[in-house]
Amino acid sequence: MSTENEEHPASAGPWDGPRDGPRDDTAPFHPTGLRPNEEAYLASVERLIDRYTQDGRRRLRRYVLSSVAAMAFASAVPVAIAADASGWVAASLGGAAALALGLQQLLQDQRLGTECHAMAVDLSRAVRRLRYQSDGLSADELRRWFRTFMAEVEEADHAHGSTMLDLMRQGGGRSNQPAPHRTSRHVAG
Repeated sequence: MSTENEEHPASAGPWDGPRDGPRDDTAPFHPTGLRPNEEAYLASVERLIDRYTQDGRRRLRRYVLSSVAAMAFASAVPVAIAADASGWVAASLGGAAALALGLQQLLQDQRLGTECHAMAVDLSRAVRRLRYQSDGLSADELRRWFRTFMAEVEEADHAHGSTMLDLMRQGGGRSNQPAPHRTSRHVAG
């Protein structure tokens, strides 16, 4: 028999007995008592977590693939030379290895992928803390916890966002910053 105060291992609050069917851990849990703007903010943060997670995975996968390609092409050069292949074969293999390494430098996938992952982890930690700390709070306490949550999100965004922007600028990759305003001048001739 369970009591009302008994904690269920998979929940953040008192266990209210067996659930209908299996627990859906993929559905987002939002604390009760949030205002509509807070619900929207939390949903936005959850979408950011998904986006940073996917972007980090994509970048790290692309980094690994380009590293493997660079190693394969570079290690094939001496084999081509030893096999008395035409000079253009060894040169092409060396060029492909250089291209794969150049793309790594340009895209900064390893560093940006790692930073995306760190951002997703920090945001997930803030969401998890909000979810577990908000159980059973009064409306005023919930507002205070939500302001703390927002501060954590904004701090993570500032720290990781500026790092990612710096990395993109270093590598020559895309930037969210608008291009400088240029005016066209018509030169009369």
